[in-house]
Amino acid sequence: MVKLMLAKVSVGTLTNWIGISSGADEGMNLMQQIISTVLGWDKKELKKRLEKIEKDKDAPSQQQREALKAWMEQSRPEQEECRRRSQEQSMSIVSTILSLSPASPDLGEKQHKLALEYLSLSLAVRDRNKIIDVLCHHNPDHLTQAVRDGVHAYEPMIRQVHQAVDLSATVADFQAFMDDMIKVAKPKKDGKPPSVEDFVNLLHSHMGASHRFIHQVAKNGKEVTQWFKDYVHQVSANFKQEHASPSIFDSLSTAFDGLKPDEQDKVRKEVDASAKYLDELYASSAARIRDVISNKSSTPYGPGAYLARWQELLDSTLVTPETAKGPVRKGASASVKQEARRDVDGQIKESGVELKQADKIVGDKTPEASSAETTLKLLGPKFREFLLAAK
Repeated sequence: MVKLMLAKVSVGTLTNWIGISSGADEGMNLMQQIISTVLGWDKKELKKRLEKIEKDKDAPSQQQREALKAWMEQSRPEQEECRRRSQEQSMSIVSTILSLSPASPDLGEKQHKLALEYLSLSLAVRDRNKIIDVLCHHNPDHLTQAVRDGVHAYEPMIRQVHQAVDLSATVADFQAFMDDMIKVAKPKKDGKPPSVEDFVNLLHSHMGASHRFIHQVAKNGKEVTQWFKDYVHQVSANFKQEHASPSIFDSLSTAFDGLKPDEQDKVRKEVDASAKYLDELYASSAARIRDVISNKSSTPYGPGAYLARWQELLDSTLVTPETAKGPVRKGASASVKQEARRDVDGQIKESGVELKQADKIVGDKTPEASSAETTLKLLGPKFREFLLAAK
């Protein structure tokens, strides 16, 4: 199956193998064809929306659209400089780009909205083109080789597990689990999405199948069991703290001691606030776990301190102003969240839970993250230096 997914059959493959050519394009294998096709569907929908904007009577001019496209091809430092100006001057990224180009920066309210959408869609198309180029057309083909290496590394374990378990019963159990999961994932008649408790009950109902599989591997696959024991011991050894040489914490303490007294006070307050936030976050996650295990209610959210941290990073991300002149938005802004629900075809995805309701549910349960701006500014560069030196 893996060989079928990764096999390439083309003239370039044959000539490279014989030695007539070197580095000739070998085309795409089945896995890459699937990736390219799926992303191609997205590109098709996005280009339809781009064409619709271009035909709109309030669309930005041809020169303005060309200026936006030219900005996408600029180097990263040039783009970062443009973003910095947009943030400092409280101007939208579109207005900033046009002000630095030969094109006219004058845009009406509707024009500006369409220009922002045009830039966003153009970037989405560009991103998909780059992903396809890197994953499907790059020479040498790193993706195919990485998959081959991964399968080759786990092949002995796969063979041992195959010999240790009753494959027929395992496949039947897995099929039953997938059938039940599809049933649970379907929205109910009232349109509400499945709750966390529904999935917990699903896992509980199929726990026996999981135990049977693990028991068979542990009983019949002695070599696999020994591999996992060795792996755990090696991983644990990597967490052993060596005190022979100065640690990164000692280096950070030295860097902190070098700050001015007022700067130390600010950093100390931010660190204390961050520690308090993390304690509250983990306590909140533990409370959610207790709520889910008790199974006394139906909730559309679940535990997860790391997911909450990831959501906090998304919510704190700076986003261009919605108007030509206006405040910089963040990921938590209502307008940004509304746009995030828009699919590639331009339609708003219905989640079954109103956005305000979901925000209230999660917001009531999740502590608000503290700011660490001063700490990052004063100690961030030093911390990066210490990490590089630790390598």
